[in-house]
Amino acid sequence: MEAGASKKSRKELEMESDFPAPDGGWGWVVCLAVGLGQMPLIFQFGLIYKDHMPNLGFSASQITTIMNLYNAFSFFVGLSNGPLFRRFSFRKIGIGSAILASWGLFLTAHSSTFLEYALSFGVLYGASFGLFLSTIVVVLNTYFCQRRRMANGIAWTLASLGPFVMPIITSILLDHYGVNGTVLICSAFVLNSAVCALTFQPVSWHIGKEKVRSLHSIEMEDQKHLKDTETYSDGMLPPVKNGRRSRRNEKSSIYQRIAFSLDLDLFKDSNFVITMCGLSVADFVEMNFGMLMAFIFNGYGFSKEQIVTLLSLMAGVDSCMRLLIPLVVGQMAWTNRTFYMSGILISAACRAIVAQTQNYSVIFYTCFLIGIGKAITAVFLNLVISSCVPIKRLPAATGLQLTMSGIFTISMGPVVGVIQQKYSAGTMLNCLNVLTGLTVVLWSCQNICCRRKR
Repeated sequence: MEAGASKKSRKELEMESDFPAPDGGWGWVVCLAVGLGQMPLIFQFGLIYKDHMPNLGFSASQITTIMNLYNAFSFFVGLSNGPLFRRFSFRKIGIGSAILASWGLFLTAHSSTFLEYALSFGVLYGASFGLFLSTIVVVLNTYFCQRRRMANGIAWTLASLGPFVMPIITSILLDHYGVNGTVLICSAFVLNSAVCALTFQPVSWHIGKEKVRSLHSIEMEDQKHLKDTETYSDGMLPPVKNGRRSRRNEKSSIYQRIAFSLDLDLFKDSNFVITMCGLSVADFVEMNFGMLMAFIFNGYGFSKEQIVTLLSLMAGVDSCMRLLIPLVVGQMAWTNRTFYMSGILISAACRAIVAQTQNYSVIFYTCFLIGIGKAITAVFLNLVISSCVPIKRLPAATGLQLTMSGIFTISMGPVVGVIQQKYSAGTMLNCLNVLTGLTVVLWSCQNICCRRKR
């Protein structure tokens, strides 16, 4: 064992896979906190700034840049997951990210220039939001094993109430306090996420005392081993007189430390790499489809009331099904990835229907099915990665997956925008379905290969 790898803190030990998850008890409190903790972070940027930023003289490209910075930093902050979760506990990271998010909105309320908005909202709030989401994914999957599907269903059902509640609250605040006052109140409201993060207690507090003693003994043995090997860390050779060899060893040591810190060994696991790539593509498709639906329906000539009805129907079905799906699929032997794949296939079929017709009645019933597909993907999205890596490697795996999603979003986002401008909505939806097909083919081929090897 390498010295660097053997140095395990208490935070790491509580994430080891050699003890059973509580699967209940305090875990249900954590489950509720995960769901409720996301609601204050659902900031209605478009609703608040749709008129304010143009009045400040911001161009459409500047507004888009601020949003792209927010999306990019919420994804790329995932690279810090491995080092952070090795050094700090769930609770510290959750509280810290929520406080930073609140501070980001506070600075946003006092911003007046493009650079100030880009740094306060795009960078600070975006990174804090992404870090908090990474924390709740890890803590929820650590507290639950056999009941992960049910826990995720409950948590994401509560989280789905945010898009219903926050626009109403934001509209009322805008009428009474204006833009800057509303953002200041929202920054204070985000501190409720820090309160929810107080429940993210170490898992070792909620397992048997014998197991805790076992973990302590492992920690003491590792510390003793570290003292015996600290002279030559990372298994490197001792310094030699040859300066060139010494520099080469030093560079190799730095690379090893970076690889260990980011857990880059995960890329040696073909199952993880294929799962991560497919998930990033599918998540990009579902995210863009959700953002563009209102524009598509508007292009079809539907009235504002009709568009609101369709979007409300999807959101309502989505929220209800998130809670019901874990109960329905509890006895099915499908893997989490298979369930997720069924969800994106349902969405792809519905997109094909929407691309071929502009009949309101047909699209109305199709939106009902879209809500079911969205619910399935929402429940199983965070279970796909957790089911293909050990729990102790989940923070780094989640971070790498978020980073891959960010890279794909930044590279393919402009392409979707060009297709939307130059071609019809049907063509764009069919292009999104092609990407969904890539995920399905990639995962299906991997499943076939794995079965043949067995």
